[in-house]
Amino acid sequence: MKMRMFSLLAAACGVGAGVLAACDDSGTSPHPGFDGGVPDGGGPRPDAGNANDAGADADAPRKCTPSLQASGAAFGDWDTRFTLAGLTGRDGGAPTVHDIVRDTDGSLLVAGYFRWAGNLRVDGLARWRNGAWEPGRTNWNGHNPGQGGFTAVAVGPSGELALAATLGGIDDPDEIWVDRGKGLEVVGRYLGPVRRLVWIDGKLWAGGGLELEKGGPKGLAIWDGTTWSGAKGGGPNDYVFDIVPDAKGHVLVAGQFHEIGGVPAELVADWDGTAWSPAYGIPDQPTGRALTLARDGHGTLYVGGLFTLGEENRGSASLAKWNGTKWELAGNGVAYTWATGVVSHILPHDGALYVTGCFDHVNGGEDSPNRIASDGVAKWDGTRWTSLDDGSKPVSNGWLESSCGFEPSPRAVWSMPRQRLAVSGSNVLVGGNFAGAGGVPSQSIAVLDGRAWKAAGKGEQGISGKMLAVASSPESCTVYGLAAASHAGSVVLSSRFVRYEDGAWKPAGPPLPEAAYCDRIAVGKGGGRDAIALVCENRTGMERPGLVLVLKDGAWSPLVTEELPKINDIGYAPDGTLWVAGGEGSKAYLAHGADGKLVPQAGSDAFDGAIYRIAFAPHKNDSGYDTLVGGFFTRIGGFPADRIARWNGSAWSALGEGAGGTVSAIAATKDAVYIATHPENQRNRKVLARWDGTAWTELATPANGIAAPHGKSVHTFLSLLALDGGRLIAAGEVWPETGGRNAFYFDGSKFSPISGGVSAIAVESMALGADAIYFAGNIAEVGDGDTLRPSVGVARLPFAAKAP
Repeated sequence: MKMRMFSLLAAACGVGAGVLAACDDSGTSPHPGFDGGVPDGGGPRPDAGNANDAGADADAPRKCTPSLQASGAAFGDWDTRFTLAGLTGRDGGAPTVHDIVRDTDGSLLVAGYFRWAGNLRVDGLARWRNGAWEPGRTNWNGHNPGQGGFTAVAVGPSGELALAATLGGIDDPDEIWVDRGKGLEVVGRYLGPVRRLVWIDGKLWAGGGLELEKGGPKGLAIWDGTTWSGAKGGGPNDYVFDIVPDAKGHVLVAGQFHEIGGVPAELVADWDGTAWSPAYGIPDQPTGRALTLARDGHGTLYVGGLFTLGEENRGSASLAKWNGTKWELAGNGVAYTWATGVVSHILPHDGALYVTGCFDHVNGGEDSPNRIASDGVAKWDGTRWTSLDDGSKPVSNGWLESSCGFEPSPRAVWSMPRQRLAVSGSNVLVGGNFAGAGGVPSQSIAVLDGRAWKAAGKGEQGISGKMLAVASSPESCTVYGLAAASHAGSVVLSSRFVRYEDGAWKPAGPPLPEAAYCDRIAVGKGGGRDAIALVCENRTGMERPGLVLVLKDGAWSPLVTEELPKINDIGYAPDGTLWVAGGEGSKAYLAHGADGKLVPQAGSDAFDGAIYRIAFAPHKNDSGYDTLVGGFFTRIGGFPADRIARWNGSAWSALGEGAGGTVSAIAATKDAVYIATHPENQRNRKVLARWDGTAWTELATPANGIAAPHGKSVHTFLSLLALDGGRLIAAGEVWPETGGRNAFYFDGSKFSPISGGVSAIAVESMALGADAIYFAGNIAEVGDGDTLRPSVGVARLPFAAKAP
């Protein structure tokens, strides 16, 4: 897994972003006696400035007293409202629709890599009937449909079902499953992907990059009910992407081959039942691909894919029609930026051709005055184009970036944003790897009703994108988030800064500046209001200096006007002072203050490496706090401090032998300091350790309940919440060989997955609200086994009021 050197540090109730201790259970401040001046310990000097006026109410009871602090591990069930319309899951992979076919009852079978339709488990095969989702199949005859989904599906005239099942192994063969009325059976095992399955005259045709086991056919294979055979005369010399039964017993195949049946044939070939013909070949296509074939209502044959028809149309092509003698460009083709676009599917419907793929304009390239903006889906009536989504209302996508289909590897076709079209009544459905269409969030599949887009099914509060960070107020426990997303459920997020309120995510402030990329939050006491600060980059030029924005008088304002170095973390100390940490390479940056003033911290210029994390440790006698910093440094002036150090108000000190790796998270209570590290140095690295004031103890061990990493993964905790009694909540990129993943509760002696864990690439941030814990990251699912549930982009786990 990619190391996340700048992953988010969670914010906990009672302190701020990067300050990971919960509110105490007494309902009073754990730091009585603060008067806004210099506290005993690590507080700022008198000239640091404090815009938050924390001293004015420092002795008042805290408003935030979540019961988790006193309740033990009394976690409830996961909140199931964080779903999206369309299809979602699984884990952290991008949900994708690969194929859509009509069943004999008129419903549509949708196949791909996904697990959920709303809260309904569908395991890679869903049925769309009368505008609602159903499982595509309920009896799997002992087969496991949830391993890797399906890349193709076919239904025969008598209801015969065929599926190309991906079993999830990298080097293991996948399988073709068939049900002819007596249950599913495995009829073939193959390596390489299957793109299309089609029943033709009782035989099953399979095309793609497949190779049947034991020296079987490649690229194109035909099953007669007993055995497999290849193309007569010799198979294609490359991938097959489409198989279309044609008139009078002919079969047309399209791909990126240049030979089939022993005869030269460029991208398209015709099987007449006896021999292969290259009559429909597209000449001069050394790197071209034909992905889809279709005849319109007049019988005219069209082809789509990635190709050109001569030098004059290299900026817009990939869609052509057969004029009886040769291929000619249709509708001036499709374009993607300055080059030709890609057509993945053509669907004849209602007297026109619906066309989808990877393109941003139709009717000509960038030099054409008549080109029309169209984000991957348009309609061609033989005379003119109609854009069905002009791209002006994008829906954000937090998953892995899609391929466009023009990449060198033919496997890019399986991750294109828009892959298949289908008709349901008067509606047209488009499926692929996308977050929505026409401003309507609908994951991986959307419905076009006339020219209006609708969601495919219902969703609630899932994030169309990703929640980058969450943090909570030390006074009200209001939970805030930074969303790299356009929607939460169907709610438009006009601001990337959001608040969880009345069971929904809502914009919490004015829109952030366009040039500011913000990914960390700090929330502190603000004299009766929440003080908010964000870590950002200023992306106005080639350089990307640090930027700290504060919410003041209803507007986002830079904390200081001068240019800052790279900022890696911020946090409000218990007295309301904002601390700012950063630097790059061998340069560290650490300062504190507010209201337009930042005062460099004494001794910070002596660090020999950047500071990535900051937290605060309250004193046992409630007299103040120490400041803790972690990062890439190994020395502070004349003494060693291996990546973790403490400022006690007058001097810096090391914590024993140090961390052994770049610090990824810090948490502290009155009794202990907890750190987690990135896997920089495996020999001495502390994965997750506790400092008791004298020595370090590694906590993340098999004996303590954290099993060894799965496969080639490496345990990396990115966010910590420290509770009283030596208890801890830890989350990150942690995939043990056994048990749940990514989110764990430590009761002082043993770790256990929190309510089954969180299925995600990683949990990067946590916040403790008044009645729940919030998790942010590339999240798709929560729970485990029978408790598995979808939760997209963010997860919420309520906890009980009293210990069980």
